[in-house]
Amino acid sequence: MDRIAHRIERFTQWLMIIGFMVLLWAPLSDQVFDWGPKIDLGEKRNLAGFASLENVSVAEFPDAFEKYYDDQFGLRSMLVRGYRLITSRLLGLSTEKVLIGEDGWLYYSGPVIDDFMGRRESPYDHFDRWKDKLETWTDWFTERDMTYLFVVAPNKVTIYPEHLPERYRKRAGRTRMDRLKEYLAENSRVPLFDLREPMREAKDLGLVYHPNDSHWTDLGAFIAFQEICREISSATGVNMDCGSIEDYRFVNQVHEGDLGEMIGFGKAFSVDSLTLEPKTPFHQAQYMDRPEGADWLWHGMLLKENPEKTGKLLVFHDSFTRHGLIDFLGEQFNRSVFVYLRRPSFESVRYMVEREKPDVVIEEMAERFLSLWLKDEDLFYEEDSQPRTEGE
Repeated sequence: MDRIAHRIERFTQWLMIIGFMVLLWAPLSDQVFDWGPKIDLGEKRNLAGFASLENVSVAEFPDAFEKYYDDQFGLRSMLVRGYRLITSRLLGLSTEKVLIGEDGWLYYSGPVIDDFMGRRESPYDHFDRWKDKLETWTDWFTERDMTYLFVVAPNKVTIYPEHLPERYRKRAGRTRMDRLKEYLAENSRVPLFDLREPMREAKDLGLVYHPNDSHWTDLGAFIAFQEICREISSATGVNMDCGSIEDYRFVNQVHEGDLGEMIGFGKAFSVDSLTLEPKTPFHQAQYMDRPEGADWLWHGMLLKENPEKTGKLLVFHDSFTRHGLIDFLGEQFNRSVFVYLRRPSFESVRYMVEREKPDVVIEEMAERFLSLWLKDEDLFYEEDSQPRTEGE
């Protein structure tokens, strides 16, 4: 009996040694023979390439090689994904970019949460530059008989703070959006178009933001569309058809959100989501070729046409518009062009306006990007193309 127990013990020890050696050498063998799986970690960046003395100096080589090895060591994607899955899904620990809330809800962490808690308040907010932009752009479009609307897509945490961990909820403060709206109300003739309250009210109808995504759901996009549609109708005097929720069917689909993908395991955080399917099919949007000389256009343009409508729409936007808003807005105009450009300069706006000659121009920006510094090229340009600076 003792001999059997001894053999089992010896076998277990050898098994542990072999397992340890496999774990030790597997990454190196993958780096040499490249046999391991390649998993998309959703990093949205270019990994560091091989560092050699041909492209870096001797002094820079150690840091460059370390960056290369950190990004390229064997089995990296599999090991990183496994680590993220264990820490986030099993242990419930947040990552550098994603905060894990209650009931499986995910949020942007870092600056977005800091803003929610009022930590980013500063005497150097430069709201005067936002005032300058909104007023001068509004005037420029008005002189050309065009309607301009600046739309802020609310942060998810602004609409659904109740799923945050309690330590964050109880420390809610004044956000940058709160302060900018207050500043413009007191100092500008152009108020800030605010979607936050309509979104909060619509929560009784269903989810307006995905639990595992930073963006709104189809329902949230529809609520945003209705508010934008009413604002355009009021500004232009044109009675637009802003639709009804009764025009759609609710269809259940599995949704893998961007925040789950940022953790590196989107399917583990997938949720059932209700999408809106129109009872009368939408007209299909098509990709447009990048105009010659438009080097500032990185993400491309979409065109949507509805022969049953009149008028032209031009939209500059970030990712929120591509989550449903294109379909809803594009049905209301004869020709709608959507330009994926997070922060359009006035040069790019003027270029597209002269090209498209729209009746309505919308600039949509996510609330989290309100902290971006407005450069001179983001502000107004006079007809002689000279930038308008602060204080003029």
